[in-house]
Amino acid sequence: MALLIKVLPYALAVGTAVAAAIVVWMIHGTLDTDQRLKLLQTGAGALIQLGTVGVVGILIKAAFDEVSASRRRRDATTELMRESLRQLRDVHQTMRVAPFHIDAAHTIKSYGEQMERILAARTQLTDLGNEIKVSNSFPRHRSELGGHLFYMTAYLTRLVREYAAMHHELCELEVTAPDAAWKKLTDLKNYGEFRSAVLEGWPSDDDSRAYFREYYQEYKKSKRLIRAAIEGTA
Repeated sequence: MALLIKVLPYALAVGTAVAAAIVVWMIHGTLDTDQRLKLLQTGAGALIQLGTVGVVGILIKAAFDEVSASRRRRDATTELMRESLRQLRDVHQTMRVAPFHIDAAHTIKSYGEQMERILAARTQLTDLGNEIKVSNSFPRHRSELGGHLFYMTAYLTRLVREYAAMHHELCELEVTAPDAAWKKLTDLKNYGEFRSAVLEGWPSDDDSRAYFREYYQEYKKSKRLIRAAIEGTA
């Protein structure tokens, strides 16, 4: 097909030159009327064939260009889906390791560092949700996926708001009473529940803690939808 597209313009040029030569010969040559008529018929047939080949070639090129453009659009959409899945996993990785890092350091400073990472993950999750809203990558489940990401973002928002409200107080308390500061941290409503849920590992099906109900289940549903879209089953 590619060879045909390359050769076609040259074939049409040669055909046009031949036709022009025939016309000149007919006008200035020494052929009688019958011979000129026969030659004209032959030349007309050749031009018709060349014209047909030209039209077919144009149609083939148009179809080829459309297939190529469609493939590029599909590849771009698939790459966006895969990037969405990578970002979602990055957010979850940040969430699942944060309490372990904080417990290992056993300091309010570590709590602040990990919550800054969770704050960045919240921004990443918000950007991902906004990107999905305006893209055509998930036409069948865009609204559903957006809802799952919204609930995940809301859960992270509660954690970072609690951090913003309590971090300074915890830092001051740690200076004079580090054990009391640590206990106050682990007793925080949102972080304390988040910490215990992650450190305990896999939940039971009826676990009602917010981390599993409002974040982890929404994460699993989001990941399932994106994977299905990539595989073409959604």
